[in-house]
Amino acid sequence: MNKRRVIAIGTCLLVAAVFIVLWVPVHNPPKPSSTEQEGGFLQALRRIASEDGRLDYLVLGDSVALGKGSKKEAGYGYWVAEYLKGEGIDVHLDNRAVSGQTSDQLLKSLDDRDLLASVRQSDLISITIGGNDLLKEVLRSGNPVKALRNFWHIQKRYTDNLEAILDKIRRNNPHAPVLITSLYNPVEPEEPYFQTARRLLDRWNEEMKKVASTHPATEVIDVDRLLLPDERDWLADEIHPNDRGYQLMAEGLLEIIRGKVSGAVQVR
Repeated sequence: MNKRRVIAIGTCLLVAAVFIVLWVPVHNPPKPSSTEQEGGFLQALRRIASEDGRLDYLVLGDSVALGKGSKKEAGYGYWVAEYLKGEGIDVHLDNRAVSGQTSDQLLKSLDDRDLLASVRQSDLISITIGGNDLLKEVLRSGNPVKALRNFWHIQKRYTDNLEAILDKIRRNNPHAPVLITSLYNPVEPEEPYFQTARRLLDRWNEEMKKVASTHPATEVIDVDRLLLPDERDWLADEIHPNDRGYQLMAEGLLEIIRGKVSGAVQVR
């Protein structure tokens, strides 16, 4: 069994074991966001691009934010930018994601003056972070059951880091919409503990939404609703999306930008 598959299955077993030992009810699905109710960000982004001459779009996070697994070497940010260009908006895409990055590392990177300058000038920001917080603990321990002891600490540290990341972004840029992608489950439904793992990932994403809800113009995108585990054609490997997967993720972001289900990206 190759290393990447061990990581994927190990993560599933880890979150499943936590769920079995420390069961916590999952919240009901959230109501539509205020952004969706108000019609999205598209008109505001179009106005900004018209006034400034272009729209600055910043992508932060890990290998999924970077676009690992794409044959085009283009993650979801590329497809979001392409759609906005189709709307007549001149987009400058600045992808500062780093493969393997954790929330600790992303928070620390925001001390860099050059990156903070990009944050300040950005008109739209998207973030994918958190998967490596789990995966690196599994690799460090070498045993998902041993990693179980630290699971709630991992989640608490992650939510604290996410709060600090958003605080730092908002101190430097109070206005740009910030779109955060949820975690998704790459493990096949036939694997042991798949259902319990999915339920716990739902709870992880709910905690992410709680943090996001305390910040203006900040939304969590439910990409797990689009990257369905029983339809494996969106995966490039055991973890990363392929071009189809990144197009699906982009569609999730564009639903928020437009304020409705748009069908904006022709997924194929």
